[in-house]
Amino acid sequence: MPTYSEYWVDYSARKISGAAMAAARIGPNGERCTGTIRYIDAPHLLSTKHTNKAEYDDLIAHGLKVRLVHQGNTKDADSGFHGGVNRALRAKAGADHLGYTGVIFFTNDRTTLPDPGAWRAYLDGAASVLGRERVGAYGFANALNAAVGRASAFWQAGRESDLVPHANVYQWNNGRVYISGTECDLNKVVHDYAPGSATPPPNNTPVQEDEDDEVSYYPKELPVSMTEAFVTLPWDGRPAVLNVTPTGSIVFVGKPLNWGPGGGTGGGHSTVSGVNPTRVEVNRPGQYAIPAGTTRIFYAYSCATPHFVWVKAA
Repeated sequence: MPTYSEYWVDYSARKISGAAMAAARIGPNGERCTGTIRYIDAPHLLSTKHTNKAEYDDLIAHGLKVRLVHQGNTKDADSGFHGGVNRALRAKAGADHLGYTGVIFFTNDRTTLPDPGAWRAYLDGAASVLGRERVGAYGFANALNAAVGRASAFWQAGRESDLVPHANVYQWNNGRVYISGTECDLNKVVHDYAPGSATPPPNNTPVQEDEDDEVSYYPKELPVSMTEAFVTLPWDGRPAVLNVTPTGSIVFVGKPLNWGPGGGTGGGHSTVSGVNPTRVEVNRPGQYAIPAGTTRIFYAYSCATPHFVWVKAA
């Protein structure tokens, strides 16, 4: 077994004060708790299990390390590239609200890995939003082995005897610890990872992206506008898809207009069957075909919460 450098917790039942966590002795030899991995979501979607600004600031003030994890459900990993984009946009919004710039873990929270390709694409989608160095992978050994090259930090569950060489943190599954009466998972830190650190994580080899997975215009956050607002997105003339991802409520979208060297080239049309092209619902990204020759996409919208747009070559 590896030598563990620190002991952290993760939990979801309630918030824990920084003072209580810093004082807790959770290691097998009475080692103090030095950090935690906390759930995060977009600021307007935070619930009991998520950290918030007050708890995060309190933990940091007491000298504790904080890492973040985003999870919708146990099948997140099956949602592929677009699912990874959507989840990472939500996680990034929450992290930005906290002032957090570190790694965010994304999960395959089950013993099986039904679709390794979808899991890798899911992590690729998250990396298109956050950058590869901020993407972490959580799961059992099968998921973490499939995530090599797709993530920069690795948090493993399952049997300790199955620990993979590139694991940064091991979630001990043989019992629980308690802080202020709150049940917590105990996590054993093999070697911490922080984006931009001098020593890169092991086995994090560069990946040659498939051309189909190329995100050519990275997500742009658009602010609330209760009346019609307009934005112009630059483009390079290739056929493309304009994606619209809401973060909390319906986005009303005008038909996107496309402009090339000779002026207008016609409006984009919805590529999502059964979806009203002028109403993008919560967690159902709208997509619009953008024709070849477009050098500017003129986008009109109104919304009650911020949302994101991004363009991908068709």
